Amino acid sequence: MTYNFDAHSVPHSRNLKKPNEDFFDMDVENNVFIILDGVTRPHSEYEKRPFESDACVVNEIFSEKVLSYINVYLEKFGMPEGAENICLLLKKAVLFANESINSFRKVKSLEEWGFYPSTLGIVAMFVENRLYYASLGDGIGVLLRNNSKIIFGREHAIEAVDTLGVTKRERYEKYCNHPENPLFYSVFNGDEGIEAGLEVSFIDISKGDVVLLATDGMGRYVRFEKGDVLKSQSAREMIEASSKYDVPPYAGYADDKTIIKVWTM
Repeated sequence: MTYNFDAHSVPHSRNLKKPNEDFFDMDVENNVFIILDGVTRPHSEYEKRPFESDACVVNEIFSEKVLSYINVYLEKFGMPEGAENICLLLKKAVLFANESINSFRKVKSLEEWGFYPSTLGIVAMFVENRLYYASLGDGIGVLLRNNSKIIFGREHAIEAVDTLGVTKRERYEKYCNHPENPLFYSVFNGDEGIEAGLEVSFIDISKGDVVLLATDGMGRYVRFEKGDVLKSQSAREMIEASSKYDVPPYAGYADDKTIIKVWTM
C-alpha cells in the first residue's frame, strides 16, 4: 500500500508577537509523520520577548530525535516483525526523544523556567496496511473511512487545569506528568513520568482511508465537519475553512493550526 500526504500550518490569528509553536515533520521514505504543539507561555511573556519561543526549540529537538532513532534502528535491523514490536519501536523512539529534551531544559533551573519547555502531539508510522501511533497530550488523530469518522489519540485534562488559576510552577509540580492527580496531564519535557499519559497503539488501514493528524487549534473543525468534506479538502483548505470557529462563541479557541493529511492509494 502506498501513501500520499499534504500538510499545512499557520500561526495564531490573534497574537502577532507569538511565533507559530505548532510543528510538523516527516520521513517520507519510512512513512513517519509527526505533529507537535509546543506549550505556550502566558501571552504577556511574548510582550517581553516577542517572536521567541522555548517550545519551538523543544519541537525541533523532539522531532529530530524521533526520526533519527527510527531511521538508525531500521538501517541496522529492518522493520520489526509483529504489531507489538513495531509499537515498542515507536515507544522507544518517543521516550528517547523526550529524554533528549533534558539537554535544553537544564540551561535554566525550574525557578527560572517556572514550567519546563515542552511539547505534545502524535507520532504516526504507516507500515503496510497499519497505522501505528504514539500520542500524548491534545493532538487529535482522525481516521476517515467511508462515511465514518474514528477519533484516535490520547487527550489530556489541560482545559480543566486552566480553570484553576494556578501558577506555572504549581501546574508543573501538581499536575504535569503526575498520574496520581485526577487532573493530571502529560507533556514531552524530559520527565520520566510521561509514560502514564502516553498511548501507543495501531489501527488497520484500508484502501480509500484518509488519516488526519491535527493540533488542537484544528480540533473543533475536524470533529464537527462532515467526513466527506474533510476528505475532499486539502490541508490548506481545511485550515481556511476552520476559521468559522475563530468567531463567537468560539473566539477563545483561536490558536496555531496545523494539520497533516495522509491518504492511501
